[in-house]
Amino acid sequence: NWLVQVALSEHLKKSITVAIGVFQAMIGFQVMGLIEASQDTMLELGDMSFSNTKLYLALAGFLLIVALTVVARVHGAVLIGIVCMSMCAWALDIHDPPQGFF
Repeated sequence: NWLVQVALSEHLKKSITVAIGVFQAMIGFQVMGLIEASQDTMLELGDMSFSNTKLYLALAGFLLIVALTVVARVHGAVLIGIVCMSMCAWALDIHDPPQGFF
C-alpha cells in the first residue's frame, strides 16, 4: 500500500481505475452483443436489429437503473434492476432460470 502511494502519481492511479472500468464495460458490451470481434479493426458494431433481444434487454435494464437512481433516488436501484432484468430474461426465454441456489 505504501509503495503504491509513493511510486504512483495521482494521475496514474486514476488512469488505471478508468482502464479497468473500460475493460469491464467492453466485456459487458460483448456479452450483450453491442460489439463483436473483427479481423480488420479488432472491434466492430454488433447486431443492432430488433432480433438481438439481449442488447435491448440490457439497454432497458440500464435505463431502469438510471431512472431508479437519478429520478426516484431509490437505494438499491442496481439490485432492483438486476432482479427485474433477470426475471424478464427468464420470461422471454433468453436465459434459463436457476435450478437451485447452490
